Amino acid sequence: MNISEGQEHVDPKHAAEELLGDVKWVSDTKGFCRCPGEHRHTVASGDRECVIYLDGAPTIFCFHQSCGDEVRTANHQLRNSSRVGFPSAKASKGEIKQHVAAEKIRLRLEQRARCALKLILEQFSWKVESLVEESPNQPQHGLADQWKDIVSLFKSEDVLWIGEKTDSGAETKRDHFHTTNEWLTRAQVAGTLTCPTTFKLNSFSRSNDNVSHRRFLVVESDLLSKDQICAVFRWLKEEVGLNLRAVVDTAGKSLHGWFDYPKAAVIDELEIVLPQLGCDKGMFRASQPCRMPGAKRGEKYQTLIYLNRDVPGGVVRLPSTKLPLPQIFFADQAQCYWRETAEGTWQRINEKNFEVELKAQGFSFEPEVGELLSKGEEVKRSIQLEQNVSFAGRIAGYSSGPVKMLGRRMLITEGPRIVEPEAGNFPLIRHLVEGLLKDQTPYFYGWIKRAYSSLRSKHFAPGQALAICGAKNSGKSLLQNLITEMLGGRMAKPYQFMTGGTSFNSGMCASEHLMIEDEAASTRMENRKALGAIIKSITVNDTQACYTKFSEEIALKPFWRLSITMNEEPEDLMVLPPLYEGVQDKVMLLKAATVVMPMPTESPEERTAFWKALVAEVPAFLAALLEWEPPDELRDQRFGIKTFHHPALLEKLGELQPEFRLLQLIDSKIDFFECLSTEWSGTALKLESKLTDPLWWLCHQAKNLFAYQNTCGTLLGRLASNAPGRVQKEKETNGHTVWKIRKAEAN
Repeated sequence: MNISEGQEHVDPKHAAEELLGDVKWVSDTKGFCRCPGEHRHTVASGDRECVIYLDGAPTIFCFHQSCGDEVRTANHQLRNSSRVGFPSAKASKGEIKQHVAAEKIRLRLEQRARCALKLILEQFSWKVESLVEESPNQPQHGLADQWKDIVSLFKSEDVLWIGEKTDSGAETKRDHFHTTNEWLTRAQVAGTLTCPTTFKLNSFSRSNDNVSHRRFLVVESDLLSKDQICAVFRWLKEEVGLNLRAVVDTAGKSLHGWFDYPKAAVIDELEIVLPQLGCDKGMFRASQPCRMPGAKRGEKYQTLIYLNRDVPGGVVRLPSTKLPLPQIFFADQAQCYWRETAEGTWQRINEKNFEVELKAQGFSFEPEVGELLSKGEEVKRSIQLEQNVSFAGRIAGYSSGPVKMLGRRMLITEGPRIVEPEAGNFPLIRHLVEGLLKDQTPYFYGWIKRAYSSLRSKHFAPGQALAICGAKNSGKSLLQNLITEMLGGRMAKPYQFMTGGTSFNSGMCASEHLMIEDEAASTRMENRKALGAIIKSITVNDTQACYTKFSEEIALKPFWRLSITMNEEPEDLMVLPPLYEGVQDKVMLLKAATVVMPMPTESPEERTAFWKALVAEVPAFLAALLEWEPPDELRDQRFGIKTFHHPALLEKLGELQPEFRLLQLIDSKIDFFECLSTEWSGTALKLESKLTDPLWWLCHQAKNLFAYQNTCGTLLGRLASNAPGRVQKEKETNGHTVWKIRKAEAN
């Protein structure tokens, strides 16, 4: 409804009920209603999460953030229809124009405050326990006399009212109005309520007309929790600069914060901002009562939990200048912006959409008179300077939002899906794990417990690479996929990067579970060594280099766990690096048996049903895992669980190592031993010369084995450690090592 000549006044309550439906009025100017944007709420709506205030400009406030557009539209409709706060029908065009301009400023500030609530609760978090600990003073009186501590905050000749709501308006109620000094002589409190204002001498009515001075502003909320309202107190105290004098626990659901009353300009903005932060608008009425400590409410005392008798406040600022910047970040490298979605992830937006977002959050791009930049342009500049990020994307292990990492500000655009443990049964997972790994099961339990608890707690701890070798279709890949579910739901295939097949690893940096699954193994020793070096880095190093196309290298600290599955054939085992010193303790090598699945899995539908049943058991499995402790003999200080290598697999893998291939070549060239019946001595260079003789039919294999300088000596050194019965280091001659090689014993 537009303002027009002859428009009739509409009762605000009636207008609110026509617009919003049923309203549960708790006073003449305050009621609870269903939110006009309830269909946009991302979580269930409560009965007291949307409140309407009718004093001043009618205001609807909903604690949810996702309904902002609908609430803003409803506020506009309500104010138009009820005409509260609008100029009279006889107002001049100039007055109407002035009013419309002021209303625009109000609406923008309301929207800014609504959008800032979430940030204030996060950035200024103040638990009740912390507030109590940080109280500058302790009450001077016992629990029943704490009302005197509040009274003492006033000047000695101030006239205060103490009583119940009905203790006002008649000569018989005059005894509820006394000076500070007079009240302090009383033995007990005169009621459960008081006012943060003073009254004229000889008053007997608690009315706005009788108020003489406004000493304090009391801030409270029926919508916010006690911890949440403490965050608002902290923002008012630290950012706006208001002096917090007292906090009263009302013996109900709320806290009352007493602040020194600020100047009119600050109050004008607080009247707009605080209701949008979920605070009771009624507390701005001069004679509005509030809870008095020391009085009983039912069986509980109303108590004073914070007291500041004489510590002055800071410089008081306009609330509009101290609202947090919008939660939008500027990516330096990509020259783009990121905003948070309703689902808690982050969306990349361009310059145009960024400005639209600022307008939606209440910022104008029209400069005010005498200003060089508009509010929107000022905020845009501040975001570029103060909320710029070096990296925006997913980083394994981190929840979405801004983080500081290695001295840089980064934005995590999407976090892992952490499964919350829940007591229950998990027969399918137990059948799979214990049937697959048999007596090796405790090693797996210890490995996955360390990984899950580390990820869940955000205290990242190192863990071995888990390698499982078994027959095809044994169930090992199924277990590997379950590991992904247990560790955040994200996996990457790192084999190409780990063996030098690609230079980019951004997919690895974004995934908690790195999964090598029946990859085409490279038998080239340089590839296997490269794999071993990166396994060492993945398992124990905090910092990793992230390489992304078209971007510079950046150092990150991801959470990673690496798992590898392979078949039992010798060539499949070649996916693993040589288990030399430095690598061997960082790889858990388990042998898998073949599991008969406890549910039918022949058709795609049956496999889908089985997978869903397994995933449904994950919370119960993890809950039991957190309670499980490995046997003392399996504990490891570094990795939580000792490294285990299945003996049969270790023997097979050993046969594939290059030093044992060298021994096979030596045994094939029996003419080494023509001079002596059982052994040969010589330098590594002499041995290499014999094995690479062009006339020998295996010389090409030997040349491949000795691809690098001094490879032969290195391999002989390993054989001296791993096969001392065949190879020994004999002596040094002119700086050259002489090796003794014994013939293999005949079977």
